[in-house]
Amino acid sequence: MYARIGRYEVATDRIAEAEEIARKALSFVRKVPGIKAYTHMMGDDGKGLVVAVYENKAAAGAAAPLVQQFWLRFSPVLLAQPRLEEFGAVWALESFS
Repeated sequence: MYARIGRYEVATDRIAEAEEIARKALSFVRKVPGIKAYTHMMGDDGKGLVVAVYENKAAAGAAAPLVQQFWLRFSPVLLAQPRLEEFGAVWALESFS
């Protein structure tokens, strides 16, 4: 598996707007080929984190244009461009309930 993390920040008075954009983007994210997991979180300070796990590096690469579309949805509320990081090894992907 392969992972991509996006770190971003919005003004605290726009957190609710960012949350609405994130909720609307879920249907888009679910359609990304090769995506295995997705987590999106934000702190009270407006700092957010998106974690996407893909089947492999090829799937992550093929998803790059869709990732750009995803971030375009957030552009109205972003304070700066998101900082993207990629990880070539995902050793565990667990879900606990």
